[in-house]
Amino acid sequence: MHSVIDILLTITDMKIAYLSKPFFADVDLCYLNEAQKNIDITYFLTLTPASKKATAINIEQLYPQTGIFKASIYPQLQSLYRFVDPNRFFVINLPQKGWHPSTWVTYLKLFRLFKRNFDLIHTTLFFPYFALYFYFLKRKMLVTMHDPFSHSNVTSKMALFERKNALRFFHNFLLLNKTQSQDFFNKYLVNKPNRRVFLSSLSCYNYLRLFESPRVINGEYIVFWGRICSYKGLEYLFPAMEKVHEVCPNIKLVVAGSGSYYFDISKYKKLDYFEILNRFIPDSELASLINYSLFAVVPYNDATQSGVIMSAYAFGKPCVATDVGGLPEVVINEKNGLIVPSRDSNKLAEAIIALLNDRNKLDKFSKEIHSEYFEGAKSWKRIAKDMKEMYFEISKCK
Repeated sequence: MHSVIDILLTITDMKIAYLSKPFFADVDLCYLNEAQKNIDITYFLTLTPASKKATAINIEQLYPQTGIFKASIYPQLQSLYRFVDPNRFFVINLPQKGWHPSTWVTYLKLFRLFKRNFDLIHTTLFFPYFALYFYFLKRKMLVTMHDPFSHSNVTSKMALFERKNALRFFHNFLLLNKTQSQDFFNKYLVNKPNRRVFLSSLSCYNYLRLFESPRVINGEYIVFWGRICSYKGLEYLFPAMEKVHEVCPNIKLVVAGSGSYYFDISKYKKLDYFEILNRFIPDSELASLINYSLFAVVPYNDATQSGVIMSAYAFGKPCVATDVGGLPEVVINEKNGLIVPSRDSNKLAEAIIALLNDRNKLDKFSKEIHSEYFEGAKSWKRIAKDMKEMYFEISKCK
């Protein structure tokens, strides 16, 4: 027996534009791979000098012309066609640094295209000051708030200005964890009519399994990766690893990612059980780092949800994570990983040691991840089905 909404979804010609940027490409690729099977959804990826090397994207030189092009202008994107339909994959190419008249023209063309050709625009980004007219489409737009609350390291006035406008003008918000949804509504939307918060979640970043991954680190190790930022909690992980080494001397910690360290790591560079890769990590290398690790460590001081966890889950790797933001929603303590208090090196070390010393538990956690995220309630197939119903609900609102 099909519900009324199921029947309506099969007969509608609803067209969705999905607008995003490379920093969210890991989510986008995995979601669109499933969504494009049953939804008429077109991917628009913005490329700028600052984002040509980001999650899942590794471009040396931007195409010199500003405009909207098929993704085929970049041979480096062809490997992504296994996840995204190339006929529904476009690049918003912005090779100029900063604002430029051609950038303004391109955004204006994009606005007209969206207004004329699509029933709903799903965006993961906020609009710059010179493109605020996009908010005239507010009732047919959905924004994914990857960060319902700004991370503690966000201080850019422009970023905060764009976020403020998004919270003021968007009508439909998508959050990826339940923990912060009520606080988000109470803080930003409680006295604003016609604002709605929808909930979804992340699944494992299975696009990483595309990459052949020969071993790049010898021996047994645990791994942390991602941009080096002050909210990531590395100042607690590094001393925790010293304690781990006293009990498990044969285990390394691999820390991979670009960025400036915000504390002194000089002594850790000299220790042979630390492997610090302070640079951009391409997906092929990241796949190897995860695949051959024992498990991942996510010691964040604050968080929303974590793509690091979803990348680990793509290879069935459990995580030791802190009890911040939505992390405990996906790392279920003693079910598929371990949760510890944030900013506590001792508790973090204890959890790492416990998991290193119980390989049966590690295997059990891995099997639970496969069961839930590859075929179960948290699979991309299930998420895409729920998103289709959400799109239909939003597109029919006046």
